[in-house]
Amino acid sequence: PNKIILGSAFCPPTIGHHAIVNALRTIENIDTIRLVPSGPRIDKVYALHNDIRRKLIEVFVSEFDDPRIIADFTFFDSSEQTTTLGMDQYYREKNGVSPIQVFGADVVKTMETWPNSPEDRRYILEQMPKIFLSRSGVELDLSWRGNYQILDADIPEASSTAVREHGRLDLLTTWVREVYERLVLGRVR
Repeated sequence: PNKIILGSAFCPPTIGHHAIVNALRTIENIDTIRLVPSGPRIDKVYALHNDIRRKLIEVFVSEFDDPRIIADFTFFDSSEQTTTLGMDQYYREKNGVSPIQVFGADVVKTMETWPNSPEDRRYILEQMPKIFLSRSGVELDLSWRGNYQILDADIPEASSTAVREHGRLDLLTTWVREVYERLVLGRVR
């Protein structure tokens, strides 16, 4: 069975996330696409309260009306930092197989510098199943990586930060926008 993990802050989920999930849905033989919102991270402070973030993610998942798409909050309230390796180990122990993790093309260049042990880094780069999303203007040098596939998809530039800091509600799907306006902006229709 093929299980895909799309990890992200989803703070809030945007039309970019929506396009990624739609692209993943086109891959044959996919059992589940788990949207796994990150828990605590040293490199990120969440601008939305966890209750609001959870509700937005739940609404986002419901928009697909596809039982393969699941909001998985396993790491959401964790007291430990969420990592790629930690997610892989958790799901490998739980399901007996590593899930396929999804990464943007811009992450490729940084993977070699992740703060893992050399053995763990080698596992992530060469053995862990991965999907890299191609991105316009980002060259994918994957000559040293193994166990990956590239998914060409038209993913719009849609930053969650642009939504929060610049009011770009046009970057949200219809249902998420309605809930965001009500819960975050205090607007009632």
